[in-house]
Amino acid sequence: MNETAFEWFLKNLPERFKNAIHNTCQEEIKKTRELEKMQITDAWDNGQYYANYGHNTEVELDSEEYFNHQYKQREG
Repeated sequence: MNETAFEWFLKNLPERFKNAIHNTCQEEIKKTRELEKMQITDAWDNGQYYANYGHNTEVELDSEEYFNHQYKQREG
């Protein structure tokens, strides 16, 4: 499974910052995840589907399915 840049950032925070950020920034974390998802699904809708899979494919995913397949949403 892939991870988004934001998920990578949260995972690689120094331990001394992780609890403080997770405890004080839940709303900002949620909004950032939503924004990142919107950017990824918009890119998919605007042509990345064909760039990645071509026109002759049996793979038929809409942007929401693509995002969920590639970046299973993690809460926390």
